[in-house]
Amino acid sequence: MKKLLGLMLVATGLVAVGARGDEAAETALIKKKAQSLGDSIKKGDYATLADLTYPKVVQMAGGKEKMVERVSQQMEQMKAQGVTLTRVDVGEPGKRASKGKHTFVVVPSTTELATPDAKIAVKSYLLGISPDGGKTWTFIDGNGLANKQGRDLILPEMPEGFQLPEPQKPEITRKAQ
Repeated sequence: MKKLLGLMLVATGLVAVGARGDEAAETALIKKKAQSLGDSIKKGDYATLADLTYPKVVQMAGGKEKMVERVSQQMEQMKAQGVTLTRVDVGEPGKRASKGKHTFVVVPSTTELATPDAKIAVKSYLLGISPDGGKTWTFIDGNGLANKQGRDLILPEMPEGFQLPEPQKPEITRKAQ
């Protein structure tokens, strides 16, 4: 009996370690994909940006080609105004929540921009959405989800109690003149 109990405890422990390992691997995948999205913007690789963007957003932008074209134009306009993207970092993904076939996760992010007279840090998040139990992930920038009506139009139904972070004001550091 003691041997059986001992084997059950060992087996239970192995299952728990395996579950934590799966969760750790999924967390690493989410963070890697979210950082790839941020890096693609900085590098000007807007095709990868579109690939990592939640499909409904890409569809609403007129498809991948149109989205790439629009983002490219917007970035060129920023550059013409003296605004450059200097950094995009992502933090540790939060807890995942599922409803139906979709799994959701909030990934904190910080984007830094430089202008001729200031540095701007925008703390926000990426909302990761997986349609297949965490095997693949696409993202939506949290700044675009502040409007509930727009959010309801874009997102599948989220789990009860799953909260999105409140938008934060950008931190602006003026350069000495």
